[in-house]
Amino acid sequence: MEIEDGPFPPLIEHMDTALIRKIAEEAHANNLMLASHISDLEEVRLSVEHGVDALMHFVDAPIDWENDLDLLMKIKEKNISWVTTLNMGNFLTYPLHPEWLETKEWEIFEVEREELKANLEHAKQMAIGIITGYFNMELEEWENHVSPSFNDVNRLDSLGINIVLGTDPGSIAGFNITGLNVHEEMQHYQKGGMNPLRIIKCATLNAAIMLGVQEDYGTLEAGKYANMVILSENPLEDISNTLSIDVVIKNGEFQERMRKANRH
Repeated sequence: MEIEDGPFPPLIEHMDTALIRKIAEEAHANNLMLASHISDLEEVRLSVEHGVDALMHFVDAPIDWENDLDLLMKIKEKNISWVTTLNMGNFLTYPLHPEWLETKEWEIFEVEREELKANLEHAKQMAIGIITGYFNMELEEWENHVSPSFNDVNRLDSLGINIVLGTDPGSIAGFNITGLNVHEEMQHYQKGGMNPLRIIKCATLNAAIMLGVQEDYGTLEAGKYANMVILSENPLEDISNTLSIDVVIKNGEFQERMRKANRH
């Protein structure tokens, strides 16, 4: 359900509250989960008040922990899941750090990387325009502006809210690339102070809980689907070690393509 009025101009009006409530009633009458697409805390309030089951995206501005705590506790009490998409900021930060495209993790995305590098100057000018124009910030301020959101995710998780890792792939300019973005989202969590075990839980069990499929997915237990990755380095020491993928197993079967790739 798209109730937001943004996040960028041209803005439209919020969805009418009576319509939000009606959609929620119909969804629950048909045993459907209702997710709300939001971009600020006012939209979070509307969603919580009118019966949504999950919030999609994470607000750009840091949470006011003194004035917004009551709202946050309602999210916990109503068992509303919150799916983060911190990677959406990649289209603004990557063009300012072209060296990030040279890491070994990008090698598997060689075609996409070359396309991004070919358009890097355009992407940089767009990023600068949005940061200095829409957000009215200097470039040095921007990265300090996004960091508190990483910390907020950690605090929300500590409150007991069901935080679910998300990525919003395909967002503006292509820097939020499917596959790599899951790992980068986890790294943002770690920058915000969340320990690796809790990060892994957000990416696995919490997602299964949100979808109501925790009896079959989300943890490694007898009787559940055997979907897993085997790593060569310990992610509990550093969450970036989730990139050290040695073997992928899906439904109990080794994925041959990945095994062959790792033998070379």
